[in-house]
Amino acid sequence: MKNQSLFLARSWSNDRKNYKLGYINTLGQWAIEPEYEKAGEFHDGFAKVEKDNKTFIINKQNEKIFEVPITTHLGQFHEGLAIAYIEEKRGKYKHGYMNPKGELIIPFQYEKAENFKEGLGCIQSSENKNWGAVDKSGRLIITCKFHNSLYFEDQIAIANEDYNLYGVIDLKGEYIIPPKFESIDKFSDGLANVRDKKLENMVLSI
Repeated sequence: MKNQSLFLARSWSNDRKNYKLGYINTLGQWAIEPEYEKAGEFHDGFAKVEKDNKTFIINKQNEKIFEVPITTHLGQFHEGLAIAYIEEKRGKYKHGYMNPKGELIIPFQYEKAENFKEGLGCIQSSENKNWGAVDKSGRLIITCKFHNSLYFEDQIAIANEDYNLYGVIDLKGEYIIPPKFESIDKFSDGLANVRDKKLENMVLSI
């Protein structure tokens, strides 16, 4: 049951306001009976649910792993960590990362944070508002010097350091293609459409 696919579903009810949410398996059978007022899809083996005004993280056996503090907002788990954030003051948030035990592994300190991908979590500095990346221990791997969020795929990311020109960096934050393009589209099979300083279009290969 641990590795089976479960899908969010709601109970049938004539009263549309009082239905409950649970999870069904690939046969359409209830794997987790509908008992929750709110629920999200499973990701990395965990789902966030709400019952009796409390928020929990559950596993596929419907075991409550931990209760999410009322002051903490928690996203989905990716590569073993989930984005967590609190409202430091009205309209101002600080982001960090929490593990499936409910432990805050990376403290609330960043302006923004994105899901872990390829071993790195992209974060925005609260000081200079630039983007960098941390590993799962919270160690800063890529200095916060980029003006765009770093989306890594196949161990590379498009990076913009001076607002005008884009390049490509590796998982260490080092350029494998220097920042000399006006724009770079998403790579596919090692190829991407780019536009140079003369606004001429070409195909870039890595």
